[in-house]
Amino acid sequence: MSAMVDWRIYEHPILEFERGKEVKIYLDGTPMKAFESETVAAALYANGLREFSKSIKYRRPRGFFCAIGRCSACMMEVDGVPNVRTCVVMCKDGMQIKKQKYLADLLNPILNLMKLPPAVYMRLMTKPGIIYKPAMLIMRQLTGLGAFKRALPEPAPKTMGSEGTIETDFLVVGGGPAGMQAAIEAGQRGAKILIVDDKDRLGGQLVKQTHTFFSDVKYAAGKRGFKLGDQMIAELSQLPNVKVMTETSAVGYYPDENTMLMKRPGNATLKVKAKKYLVATGAYEKSISFDNNDLPGVYGAGGVQTLLNVFGVKPGNRGVLIGTGNVALMVAYHLIQAGIEVAGVYAPSFRRVRGYHVHAAKIQRHGVPIVTRHTIVKALGRNEVNGAIMTKLNTDYSPVEGSEFKVDCDFVCIGTGLNSAYDLVQLFNPKMVNNGTLGGNIPIRDKTFRFAKNAYIAGDCGSIEEATTAMLEGGLAGLYVAEALGLGDEGVTEKLEEYTHALEDDRGSPFSARLKAAIEEITVENIEEVLQ
Repeated sequence: MSAMVDWRIYEHPILEFERGKEVKIYLDGTPMKAFESETVAAALYANGLREFSKSIKYRRPRGFFCAIGRCSACMMEVDGVPNVRTCVVMCKDGMQIKKQKYLADLLNPILNLMKLPPAVYMRLMTKPGIIYKPAMLIMRQLTGLGAFKRALPEPAPKTMGSEGTIETDFLVVGGGPAGMQAAIEAGQRGAKILIVDDKDRLGGQLVKQTHTFFSDVKYAAGKRGFKLGDQMIAELSQLPNVKVMTETSAVGYYPDENTMLMKRPGNATLKVKAKKYLVATGAYEKSISFDNNDLPGVYGAGGVQTLLNVFGVKPGNRGVLIGTGNVALMVAYHLIQAGIEVAGVYAPSFRRVRGYHVHAAKIQRHGVPIVTRHTIVKALGRNEVNGAIMTKLNTDYSPVEGSEFKVDCDFVCIGTGLNSAYDLVQLFNPKMVNNGTLGGNIPIRDKTFRFAKNAYIAGDCGSIEEATTAMLEGGLAGLYVAEALGLGDEGVTEKLEEYTHALEDDRGSPFSARLKAAIEEITVENIEEVLQ
């Protein structure tokens, strides 16, 4: 990590970064410049840190990747607490951050030679029994992530304890476009609502999107994503019956008690009992397999968007994009907006770019090549990315012999798709299916978006689509919940018809035929019959 570096963006053609008060944080005792509106990971990255942790077995360097708390690559010790996901923890003045170091780091050359099958490791040192306990004491020093202090520090860290139990009509988990629109529609009908999100602000993916939506749907057309998010947040603030909790994670649901457990700031816990629940937890990045795909400098597209458009931090100086769907194309344009060079957009897709032509045309006007039938085979570098090896593909997706070439870059951005975040969904004991078209593991639902007796789903956690689609699904789910709570009227019926027609129009493209067929496969008339 270089001394006195600052990777922050201070001039942007569209965004103004409100970073809040400047504070000082410490990495292994070294003071660093940070801001209260930055996460710890963003602040460390802005100061030049690229290696945040090491892998469990081979102690390979790990860096920033998803920026939404889904992976473990950025886990560090923060104020004495091990294994903190630094990408979702906000900076505070005087915060002490440490890399989690082990004896195993010194034994790397030896441990890397122990490439034995997993079954061998499971039986290792188990017989004779007399050596098992002492062997385990040694082995546990050579593996794992993080360690608690052997004694409490002085003064002992404080937690907020339990915040008790609250009851509400409608609990919305996820403050992205689907969750916010559901809360707006149900809230306008008088439902008592709690909306929670694990980030420091509402908005979900909208806060990262600087491009103008061009959908014909009136709810989003002509608006930039972050502006649309601001508009929705303002609408929610006008509803006194809607309460918002940020930095709050739903960590469990207990059907016998109909209670959802929340983790709040300060490690406080909160129990919520709701008549109806909406899971709108979105999705997370897919990765792809290639040599050194775990190097610091290999990022998910959403992680790059977060660094760029939320915190105003450059991911690097010259990048390569993998994927030609809308996400990869839009991130390429966001990089160009921030003055960062894009060496090329590469994807294994054949014949055509998979994203919208308007997104592809924008980056091609800036001289960025879009190359199909190509993919990455290796990220170069020892501790961080300093190049990439690309290859051409045959029709069976095997590499064309002799076609490899090097691209100079200091980061690789993976934009090859998303997986639905179904963790919380499963706790309601739904009927789950695996559907690759819709994003992986998703629940069967009915036409009102209900997937369990008292739970609904909307947005990317139910089917990977566009932000406008998530908004429409969220609006429909919110209206159906209002009806189920006895708050329906003629206005609700009219609004349901309006949203339904808008959703059909939004999926009206010939390119959506496969998606619509997949949605029909997982939609039933009566969800309770499926759950019996």
